[in-house]
Amino acid sequence: MAAAKVGITGLAAYLFLNKWASKYERSAAFWFTTAIVLNQAPRQYRPQALTAAKNAMLCHLENPKQLTPENYATLQQLLAELSGKS
Repeated sequence: MAAAKVGITGLAAYLFLNKWASKYERSAAFWFTTAIVLNQAPRQYRPQALTAAKNAMLCHLENPKQLTPENYATLQQLLAELSGKS
C-alpha cells in the first residue's frame, strides 16, 4: 500500500523491493510487504509474490514476533490464494 502512495508501481516497485532484499533478507515484515506489493502487480509477478510469501513464512517461523497476528493471518490467506488452495 505504501508503494502506491509514493507513486511506485509495477516494475519500479519490484526493482525497489528487490534492491532492499539483500539488506532485509531475514525480515518477515519485508517479505510480507513484498508479497502484498507483487500480488497487486500484474499476474506475471504472481510467482515472485508466492516466493516472497513463502520467505515471509520462513522468517516468521524463525522469529514469530516479526509479524502481528493480523499480518500472520493475512499471510496465511495470501499463501493459500497464491498456491491455488483457496
